[in-house]
Amino acid sequence: MQGVQTSKNLPPRPYTDERWRIMEEEDEEQEEEREEEEEQKAEEKEEEDQKDEEQEEEEQEEEEEEEEEQKVEEHEDEEQEDEEDEDEEKELEEERNKKKSDEDEQEEKEEDPMSAALSNNSLSSTSHSPQPPHILQ
Repeated sequence: MQGVQTSKNLPPRPYTDERWRIMEEEDEEQEEEREEEEEQKAEEKEEEDQKDEEQEEEEQEEEEEEEEEQKVEEHEDEEQEDEEDEDEEKELEEERNKKKSDEDEQEEKEEDPMSAALSNNSLSSTSHSPQPPHILQ
């Protein structure tokens, strides 16, 4: 088999015009494919960037809404506390007025025992009509 030449032993053949044209077409196709891949990657990156931006905007809007809700809740809580404080003030004022009124009434009874007896007599629920104090004596 020494007389048989293999392709390894053959000197490289010069490229023919047809072969050269085919190689250029293949190179152009590969270049187009690379450009398409780069465009596709750029589009995907742009879409991803846009999605990230939209998500960031949504998160920011949610945070702003939560902050607004928190402010509203705090304001409502403050209003409720103010109302409770006002109610408590009113109750305390009523208690002071009642206490003052009771003290004034007690002072009147102590100063004028006759009128106190009359007021007690007229307030008591007896079956007979109240008699003036001078008749009872």
